[in-house]
Amino acid sequence: MLGVAILISVFVGQIQSNIPQARNNAIQVVQKDTTIPAQFHPLIINGLKHASTNVNSSNLQTKSVNLAQYANNAPPQFRAQARASLQALGDKITALFKQAVVQSFETTWLAAAFGAVVGFILAFVTLVFRRRGSKVQQSGETVEADAALVG
Repeated sequence: MLGVAILISVFVGQIQSNIPQARNNAIQVVQKDTTIPAQFHPLIINGLKHASTNVNSSNLQTKSVNLAQYANNAPPQFRAQARASLQALGDKITALFKQAVVQSFETTWLAAAFGAVVGFILAFVTLVFRRRGSKVQQSGETVEADAALVG
């Protein structure tokens, strides 16, 4: 049970550090994006800054970033084009957050694998020393038995 608690702690710790990093990367992507009008940048960046960072590991779901709502701020003749550009930008941002979550899982799996390898090595070493100890003990008893027969 302790191992499970440790792995959950590793995962939550990774999520809590990777998600803010993904948010910062997403803000940089928005700032550098030239396919959407500059008037959308502050709206999207503000939305990213105020997005919830609460992590509930029992309810992790794949959600996509929907920026199409901002298309209504564009002039009517450009809304369709803005919606398509915003959708593409939303897909980029979604990919950044998914990558952060996957990276958190990878780190947790690596920690679990490391723990398993260490446990296997320790079990193997213990087995080898236990067998050596019993052989030494058996050979000592044999010598004492031979001495009793001779004496």
